[in-house]
Amino acid sequence: MKRLSSAGYYVAQALTVALLLFVFLQLWRKDMNVPFEIGGDSLFWTVMVEAVYEDGWGARVSRLGMPVGADLMDWPMGMPFDFGVMSLLRALLATPGAALNAFWLLSIVATGLSATLCLRWLGFTTSLAFGLGTLYALLPYGFGHNTAHIPLVFHFIP
Repeated sequence: MKRLSSAGYYVAQALTVALLLFVFLQLWRKDMNVPFEIGGDSLFWTVMVEAVYEDGWGARVSRLGMPVGADLMDWPMGMPFDFGVMSLLRALLATPGAALNAFWLLSIVATGLSATLCLRWLGFTTSLAFGLGTLYALLPYGFGHNTAHIPLVFHFIP
């Protein structure tokens, strides 16, 4: 029974952060198929989501770069987990923009969960860990970079 209540605690944490994101970002007004941020590196990351979806995470991307494609070894990003999740989201969603937006939103929720989990491991009370984990997930750092700086989202390192 304790594990079930613990799981409910973390589900409530994830839902709280997701609800706050929905309200703060006014997601009901946004087209999820278009990246939340158009400027900066957001276009690059949208292209990378589509490229990894089409060609896989290998050395070559056929439709990026001319005349023979791009070699991803030139950009050692070290993001195989992130690109795997983004590729899965791209397979499930209609566009690379929707996959990028979903990845960014899920990363913020995962940040809140990992912060709350770490605070509980450190011995904080459940209510304090819940509140601080929510605040940590919603720090301006994540919002300031938005989808333009996907590698700067630290979802598992609070």
